[in-house]
Amino acid sequence: MPDPSSPSLKQAWPFRLGTSSYILPADILPNVEYLAPLVDDVELVLFESPDFTNLPSPATVERLRSLAAEFSLTYTIHFPLDLDFGSLDEPSRRRSLDMCARVQDTVASLAPFAYVLHLPDPPDASDLAPWLGRLQESLDCLLSASLPPERLCVENLDYPFSYLAPLLAAYPLSVCLDIGHLLMGGYDLREHLATYMSRCRLIHLHGLLDGTDHKDLRGLHPADLRAILQAASTHHPEDRVVTLEVFSQSDFLQSLEVLRPYLGEFAPG
Repeated sequence: MPDPSSPSLKQAWPFRLGTSSYILPADILPNVEYLAPLVDDVELVLFESPDFTNLPSPATVERLRSLAAEFSLTYTIHFPLDLDFGSLDEPSRRRSLDMCARVQDTVASLAPFAYVLHLPDPPDASDLAPWLGRLQESLDCLLSASLPPERLCVENLDYPFSYLAPLLAAYPLSVCLDIGHLLMGGYDLREHLATYMSRCRLIHLHGLLDGTDHKDLRGLHPADLRAILQAASTHHPEDRVVTLEVFSQSDFLQSLEVLRPYLGEFAPG
């Protein structure tokens, strides 16, 4: 049982508890140094554009490796948000693949627990076949680059996650269930937990406040939170990360306090 005087909930659950690399208003490394004693995993949220990149330097990657060894820490990698594997524009799809390759090359020595991928909305929801075909071509290229498909987690976004059923049937991909996206979209939380938990490697957990997500867990109904924790503790929870996907220290610490009363129900086996 964690020390009640410490905010840490590390190694306290059947699954690995994580949070994002943007809890402090600082770069990735100071965040990981702060978080390493508190959680089991850090989601490295990465960006790259012509004007800005936060891809870590070799020296930073080496420091991240040493922190992982010292604190039994793992990393999940969130691919940049502006990728579009289903774009009608072939050069845009190629740029997305090239960016993924650069990210993978940068973080390979960290042996990431998982990679998170957004597949943006289809251009025509009434005819999904062309979009799915482009996604499949892109995935064929991405997965041929030595990325194990079970390490690639496709995240639910605004559109019905069932749109991706043909891809999930064709590839042994994992799933990232984002709870805030489900609730914001009015989707059935328990139905998604029941349908996808057997291949869910990641859960993004955050609350809603005044119509905005990525807030602390006080914005979740206790019955919903208990259902999520129960589901996360099934189907090989040791192979799962539950990420508190918030982006401030106050939201992070408050979320830990919301979770603390559930420790007795969902202690490690």
